[in-house]
Amino acid sequence: MEDCGGLLKTIPGIGENLAPIIAAEIGDIKRFKNAKQLKAYCGIDPSVRQSGNFTGTKNRLTKRGSPYIRRALYIAATVAIRKNPNGSCINSVLHDYYQGKITSKPKKQALGAIMNKLFLQY
Repeated sequence: MEDCGGLLKTIPGIGENLAPIIAAEIGDIKRFKNAKQLKAYCGIDPSVRQSGNFTGTKNRLTKRGSPYIRRALYIAATVAIRKNPNGSCINSVLHDYYQGKITSKPKKQALGAIMNKLFLQY
């Protein structure tokens, strides 16, 4: 299990501890037809609230998947948006995306968007 999640470790924010958790929870990646199914399995897809012409705007994460992978992605997202002590960003692309999101969204909702980007970007 030495190479478990080898490619995952190359993503800034996912290290030695989170990569095996994510790889073990996903299992065989070929069982998912597309990224949308994988996102739903992880429980990081937004819920849909609608009835007739009404469409809800305060939608939350579905949380229907594995709590372990969701927690690992949450930790990875918080690490990815941080800055190093010297002032450089750990993941500059996600940090800039997060800064843009928090101007119009609550911080937790912006962090959920980072979880999606982090997971589906690579």
